[in-house]
Amino acid sequence: MMASRQLLKMSVLVGICAVMAAPASAVTYPGYVLQDDNSTVAVNFAGYGVEVWTVNGVPHLGGYGDETLQWFWYRMGTTGPEQQVNPTNLTFDAGASQPTDRDGDGGFDTAYLLYHDAGGLFDVEITVTLDGGPAGSEQGDLAEQVTVTNTSADESLDLHFFEYADFDLGGTPNNDEVVYIGQAVDDVDEVMVAKQLDDAYMLVASDVSSPALGHVEANIGGALRGKLDDANPDDLDDTATADGDVEWAGQWNVELGPGDAFQLSKDKMITPEPATLALMGSGAVLVFFLRRRRR
Repeated sequence: MMASRQLLKMSVLVGICAVMAAPASAVTYPGYVLQDDNSTVAVNFAGYGVEVWTVNGVPHLGGYGDETLQWFWYRMGTTGPEQQVNPTNLTFDAGASQPTDRDGDGGFDTAYLLYHDAGGLFDVEITVTLDGGPAGSEQGDLAEQVTVTNTSADESLDLHFFEYADFDLGGTPNNDEVVYIGQAVDDVDEVMVAKQLDDAYMLVASDVSSPALGHVEANIGGALRGKLDDANPDDLDDTATADGDVEWAGQWNVELGPGDAFQLSKDKMITPEPATLALMGSGAVLVFFLRRRRR
């Protein structure tokens, strides 16, 4: 069963790449496919966000329309539901959004996406940057820069912003564990690290934000995604660990005055050697990510 699901995800990725290469008259993939060295990422700006991530041919994030994805939700105020950052809820600025070849190797490795609130209250900017590893290394890095700007003339916004992740490391969904392992202030506003592992791979994710992260939640089986997609206003419950088919998220609560901006920097690294960082304490992991930010 696991093998068949992995083959399905690989076939989906091949299909996405084939669609991207199809003539302009054909149906095109609603997003950008990024490739760098041993890694491929698909960013679906029409609804799913980052929905494919393969490293050295191994799928760690699902396929087109699959339940696994990594992306952003928001809520304004204390009432009403959370909403995903997508063209259903915001206006996608196709003219300003684009993929770019950051390192000049002939392939897109960075995507910039811009969304506008229909009422003219705020913009959401997201830059996704893929940094693959050498062939055969099975290591890759994905960075995201997010800015939410209050574009209104005189209205303050009570922003609740969420980053959600549902990875299936190695293409297998039921053998993972995730834990939020610490935070530090040092020379940045906030660093929070989430660590997800399975039998063969590890993903370590860091958040650097201004202001600080407010809540986290680790969960299983779609329960967390259900919170974000239901009709109720929900806050994360600060559960720090989960085992099985895991999902996890962070929440920021920000008061934005006119012209103010919330900024979030995320970095996620996948490695095939869980023991390398698993044996490190939370402080060592935080130092590791702070050094990566300064490179």
